[in-house]
Amino acid sequence: MKINIVGAGRVGQTLGKLLVDTNVVQLGSIYNRTKLSAERAASFIGAGTPIASLDDMEQADLYMITTADGALKEVCDRMLDVHNFKQGSVIFHCSGVAPSSLFKRGQKHGCYIASVHPVKSFADPAIAVSDFDGTFCAVEGDEKALNILETCLHSIGGQSFKIDTDKKALYHGATVMACNNLVALLEAATSMYVDSGLDRQSALKVMEPIVRGTITNVFTLGTVSALTGPIARGDSETISKHLDALKDDDGMLSDVYSSLGKWALNLAKRQGSATSESLENIHVQLQQASLSGN
Repeated sequence: MKINIVGAGRVGQTLGKLLVDTNVVQLGSIYNRTKLSAERAASFIGAGTPIASLDDMEQADLYMITTADGALKEVCDRMLDVHNFKQGSVIFHCSGVAPSSLFKRGQKHGCYIASVHPVKSFADPAIAVSDFDGTFCAVEGDEKALNILETCLHSIGGQSFKIDTDKKALYHGATVMACNNLVALLEAATSMYVDSGLDRQSALKVMEPIVRGTITNVFTLGTVSALTGPIARGDSETISKHLDALKDDDGMLSDVYSSLGKWALNLAKRQGSATSESLENIHVQLQQASLSGN
């Protein structure tokens, strides 16, 4: 089975290398915005023929388009205009939010369409390749395409699960919250440490043990039992001091603190350790901080 890759960036290179190294597929053509970029992708993967034009693309069984989301449909349409697809070929992308139906024109050319979204950070392809095993991958699209793609995913250590195409944006929003926004949250905490007198390097060292411990607790105990700290124990005095300390910021930190504090309040209520009165006091404090911007 042969695969072509269009837009072989970090995701495309990672999946391409995994599929080739495990002998799941043969890699045919690699097309990027520049041939130099395609050559670099081929070098990383260790296979594939870099091409400068879609006109030069060889036929394949699978076509993985891993361009930016905004370019997916345009690129697929260009391919359909210039390339002779085999009947029963599979065209798929790896966007977390875009539906496979972006490629519906491909169905008129006798192709099956799908999307595969690995729930993983691809900051570095080499690292992503080394720890891909066990990665969950959301899939949706034509059943015949999914039968092939899920087999490929399982061969490289992926764990596939089907999602509702209509709710894909909500699913991807959750993934962004758990990954990208977690990074943003830790940056907010880092800036607060720096404002308190620590340098960035020290702040990260101080945070690392408690962040890792908290993550472990979440996945071991669940979110309700993992919650600790002033809100969990109903300590409104400490919350008041935190909010006072944030009064001089530009509003971003206090907004984040108050918004997440409200989520922590919901967890604390379910946990049942703090009194209803103490939690209500904290709710009022956070609500006032949100309305005032500090």
